[in-house]
Amino acid sequence: MEIIKELTTEILVAILIAVSIFIFNKFLRPFTLGVLQRTPDVTGAWTGFDINEHGQEQQLSRMEIRQLGTNITATIIRQTANGGERIFKYHGTISSGQVLLIWKEEIGNGYNMGTLTLLLSGNLQQLKGKTTFNHHDEGKIISQERVYRKVNG
Repeated sequence: MEIIKELTTEILVAILIAVSIFIFNKFLRPFTLGVLQRTPDVTGAWTGFDINEHGQEQQLSRMEIRQLGTNITATIIRQTANGGERIFKYHGTISSGQVLLIWKEEIGNGYNMGTLTLLLSGNLQQLKGKTTFNHHDEGKIISQERVYRKVNG
């Protein structure tokens, strides 16, 4: 009976340690880093623009960012050529004015995925950079410019 009691205690301690490590890595560490590094807050709504080969901007998306310290999660809804919408989920980090994200298309089950690297402007109102992904239809890696402007209000 003593062995079962000790085994139960050890299992409970292991579970508590695992939960503590998860909470530290998911919440406490990014929050503390955000405070220590004075990480700017990019939480909120952003309007997204694609930049064509002539340098002209076309508004095709909207992004909602959630931030905890240095951790970033975002959802981008992009308009399609046929009038529909595609939803992409992003996660990553912000450091030294760079937002680095990995994305997956919500309905793609990990098949459609890529990266997004954005530089934050000095006035914290614009994110500008590139998204890179495997274009399955063309069979090659594509990089496209993106600009996001903060929606005030």
